[in-house]
Amino acid sequence: SVAFALGGFASSIVGSLFGPFSVILFTRVVRLQPSSFYAVHVVYAVWNAINDPLFGWMIDQQADRSHRRLPVLKYGGPMWSLSFMVTWYPWSSDGNSWAAVLHFAMSMMMYDGFLTYVMITKCALLADLCVDSRERLKLNWFSSWFGLVGSCIGTTAYYLWDEDNLDPFRRFCWGCSLLSAMAWYASGSMLVVPSSCSSDPSSHSPSQAMLTDVRTEGEKSRWGLQRLGGCRFGLQRWMEFARQLLQQKNFVLYVCMNWMMNFNVTLSKSFFIFLDKLLMTPLLPPPAHAAFTALVLYLPKIGVQLLTPLASRWGLHLLMWRVTISMLLSCGLALLVGISHYMTWCSLYVLQALLLTSWGFYDLIMADVIDEDAVKWRRRESVATSVHGVQSLLVKPSQSLAPVVGVFILNSFGLSKDSTPETSPPPPPLAASVAIFGLSFALPMLCSALQLVIWYHYDLKGERLARVKNSL
Repeated sequence: SVAFALGGFASSIVGSLFGPFSVILFTRVVRLQPSSFYAVHVVYAVWNAINDPLFGWMIDQQADRSHRRLPVLKYGGPMWSLSFMVTWYPWSSDGNSWAAVLHFAMSMMMYDGFLTYVMITKCALLADLCVDSRERLKLNWFSSWFGLVGSCIGTTAYYLWDEDNLDPFRRFCWGCSLLSAMAWYASGSMLVVPSSCSSDPSSHSPSQAMLTDVRTEGEKSRWGLQRLGGCRFGLQRWMEFARQLLQQKNFVLYVCMNWMMNFNVTLSKSFFIFLDKLLMTPLLPPPAHAAFTALVLYLPKIGVQLLTPLASRWGLHLLMWRVTISMLLSCGLALLVGISHYMTWCSLYVLQALLLTSWGFYDLIMADVIDEDAVKWRRRESVATSVHGVQSLLVKPSQSLAPVVGVFILNSFGLSKDSTPETSPPPPPLAASVAIFGLSFALPMLCSALQLVIWYHYDLKGERLARVKNSL
C-alpha cells in the first residue's frame, strides 16, 4: 500500500504545479499570441491522444512480462519529475517569437509524454494488484492520503507566484521536483506485482448464463487474444485489440463519462487562478477572500477521503450518480443567483471543487471495465496498460480542448494577454464577470448533464459486476 501510494504522492506534487500555473505563465508572463496558443494545442492534442495507446501497447508487449511495469515507475517517474522544470524557464519574453512558441510546445509535449508513460502504468497496476473491489477501494483511499500531502506541498506555490519575479517560485519547484523524483524511485523499487494478476481462460467459471453468452460471443467473433497473437504486424494487432474494446458497451460509456470529467477538471484547475485574481479579489472582502481561496485550494485535497466512506456505504456507482446530480444542481443554483450574490456562488464553487475530486474514483471504475474485458475475451494475461491506452486515445483530447475553449472565451470578452493593470485598463466589469462566471459554472453544468445521461445507461454494476468478479 505504501509503495503504491508513493506514486500518488509523487504525481500530485508536479500535477498541482503544472496544471494551474502553465496556462497563466504562457498567457500572461510570456504573453503568447492566441493564434500560437491554439496552434500548439492542436498539435499537442494529437500527441496527447496517440502517446497513450502507443506507450500502453509497447509496455504490454514487452518480452519480460513479469517486470514490464515497475521499471517505468522506478526510472520513468524521476525523468518526468525533473523534465517538468523546463517549463518554468521561458526562452523568450516576446510572445511573437518562435522561441516562445517552441518552448510552449516542448513544455507541453515533454510533460505529457512522461506523464503518460508513467501514469498509464500506475493506473494499470490498480487492476493488476488485486481483483476485489474493496481491496481496490482501500488502495485508492491509501494513495489519496499520500496524494493529499503531495498536493498540499505543491499548492503552497500559489502563495509564491509573482508574474514579475519567478525566482522564488522556481526554487520551490526545484525542491518539489527532486522530492517527486525520489518518491517515484522508491515506489518502483518497493512494489511487488503478484504473479496471479493475469487470468487464465481455463479458470473462468461458465456457471453464469450472462457471462457464458458473452464469452461465446467473443469466441464467435474470433477477435480473442489467440487471434491477436497470430497477427503479423503490431499496428494490425493493436487495431484488432481496439476493435474488441469498442465492441463493449460499458467501455464506450466509460470513455464518454471520463471525457466529460477530464474536461471539467482541467477547466477548473487551469482557470481558477483567473477566477480568483479577476473576480473574487475585487468582489470579496479580504477575510472572506482568504477563507474561500484556502477552501478551494485545500478542501478538495481531502475529497477522496471524505467520499470513500460514502462509496463503501452506497457503492461506487450510486456515489458517482449522486455526485453528478449534486454537481448539476450546484452549478445551476450559482447561475440562478447570479454574480451579485458572491457569497453564495463562492460557497457553491467550493462545493463544486470538492465534488470534482470524485474523479479520483474513476480508476476504480476503469478497473471494473478491464475485468469485464478480461472475462469477455478470455485474456490469458493482463492487458490493463493497453486498455488504458485506448481509452486515453479517446479521452485525452478533452484536456487539450479545455484550455483552448477557456482562452477563447476570455479573449472574446476582452481578457486578452495584454489585460494587465500595468499595460492597459482593466476589461469592462460586466464582460469580465460573464466570461469568468460562465467558465466556472455554465460549462461544468453542461458536462454534468451529459454525464448524468451516460451514467443512466452504464450497467456494469450490481449483479452483473459480481458475476464478472466471480469469473476472474
